[in-house]
Formats: sequence, C-alpha cells, structure tokens
Amino acid sequence: MPQLLGATAIAFILAGPASASVVNYNPAPTTSTGWNKCSGADFAALANDFCQTTAFFEPNSLATEFSNNPGGISVIFGAGFDAWNNTNNKSNNPAATTAQGWTLSSGGDPGGALNVSIAKALQFDQDRNPVNTNVYSGGAQIKVTPNAALLKTLNTAVAADNAAAPVGKKDYQITWVQGLYDNYEGANTVAAFYEMDVSGYTANTGGQNPSYCASFPLGCPGANTFLDTPFLRYLPLGDPQGFFFGNAYIAIESLDNKSLIVYDGVDYGWHNYVSAVANAPVPEPATWALLLAGFGGLGVAGWRRGRAGRPRLDLNS
Repeated sequence: MPQLLGATAIAFILAGPASASVVNYNPAPTTSTGWNKCSGADFAALANDFCQTTAFFEPNSLATEFSNNPGGISVIFGAGFDAWNNTNNKSNNPAATTAQGWTLSSGGDPGGALNVSIAKALQFDQDRNPVNTNVYSGGAQIKVTPNAALLKTLNTAVAADNAAAPVGKKDYQITWVQGLYDNYEGANTVAAFYEMDVSGYTANTGGQNPSYCASFPLGCPGANTFLDTPFLRYLPLGDPQGFFFGNAYIAIESLDNKSLIVYDGVDYGWHNYVSAVANAPVPEPATWALLLAGFGGLGVAGWRRGRAGRPRLDLNS
C-alpha cells in the first residue's frame, strides 16, 4: 500500500541493487566565498558593506540521507512535486481545477556512483562573471555525472519499463529532476516555498514535463550530466538575503504514462549574507542546513508558483 506525501502517492518499488549510490567529490567542495566588498550597482549603500555566500554539499546521496522518509524520497522533492502536480506550483491557491495526474515513485537503490566535479560557492559581478571584489550576487554551482554502473542500472530499467508499457506509450527515458525549497523570485526575496525546478509553467495546462533537462537543456550537457548555477543578487543590509535548497534526482520519466521514477541524487544549497564589517561570523553551512532540515515539521505551507526565469548560469569552470 503506497504511503502518501501530501497529495502524492509515493509507491516504493524494490528494484535494482540493494545499495544507494556513492557520492564522489573531486575536487573537494568549496563551501564559502569569504567576505568580499559588495557592489553598489543596485543599492548604493551596499558599496560600504561586505558580502559572503556559504554553501553545503551533502556527502551522502539522497537515497541514503532520506532512507527513512515515506517511499525513501526527500520531503523537499516530494513537496515540490506535489505543488507542481496538483496545485499548479502554487499551493496558496485552491487545488488545480485540472490536476496533472502524474505518479511519483522510487525505483529503489541503484548502486553505482554520482561523480561531482564542481561543487562550490560563488560570487558574481553584474555581468554574471565570477569575481571576488565588487560582488553583485552570490550562489553556487554543482556538476554531477553518474558512473557507468549507475547508468547500466537505469538503462536496464528503461528497457524493462518500455517493454511493459502499452503500445504507443513506450517513451520511458533517463532525465534529471530537481525539487527546491528557496526564498526568491526574480531578483528579490519572498516567503520561502517549495517548487519543481521547471520553466514556462502554465496553470491547468496538460502535457507539462517535470524534467529539469527539458526546461534547461544547458543544465544537462550530455552523458546524463546535471549542471546548475542558481544565484541571487545581494540585498541591502537588514533585508532577508536569498537562500536555496536543491534536491536533484536522476530519474526515469514517461510523458505518455505520466510517470516519474526517481532513483538517487544530490542534496545541496547556499545562503547569502551581508555585513557592515569584514570577517563577521556567519553560521556554518552544516549548521543552517540542519536548522532547515526538519522539513517534515515545515509541511508544505508557503508554496508559491515556480518561476519561469530563475537566475542561472552555464559555467564550465
């Protein structure tokens, strides 16, 4: 009997090797930019302040980290999927008059490895070039590539799913999907909310695709790789600064069957800070990650509509 996560049934499917993927970071993550002089391009007062971004990159895979959650799927991802699937990515509105009707399930532990070749906190100038002085915005970049063993498991599952699918609905394929808990839309902070990381979402329109790769092709640069560089400008001292939690899964999806099967992935995020003095103390990334890790207690209050234009870069270094 599937357990329920919000309005979404999470059916745990026992399949594949009985081990989660290993996450390999090489090189090691860079989790802080340090304090650097802020740019006054948008807010003149910021030119007298200092800006910093800290990031976290969870050492364990999502399947390991959330093995005790309903269906083994992270609450961030499940809540984001529910918002996208049943409430037009905006749960502070009534439920969609025409829910999309997708099913979210876990394919089980796939084994293999997720190789992370980029994992770092970053700062940018107004032209989105990485800098460490007169910084305009802050965020993080991550690049993840599954190894051959993990891809073999997923390719085998794709073949089996397509063999079992009805005629005319044999379109299962590998993709990446990402659920978010963040607090910004466009260039400004808002109340924190859950969402799926997709673009061009239209309320009550059928045929939507939860795939991150479909929305952001540059974020999936071949060989089933995942790449993301979310960021937000620094805001005046005293204003809420931006933060971002991403749970990215490698998955199998079928548009024809409205089925999304997640396997394993990575948990990462970042937080911006502004100070009037250099070297001011900030929470360690692991500390604020733990403070917001009780997502079961947060429920799904505060979802808002996903943004078609969340800032992102396609940086390869």
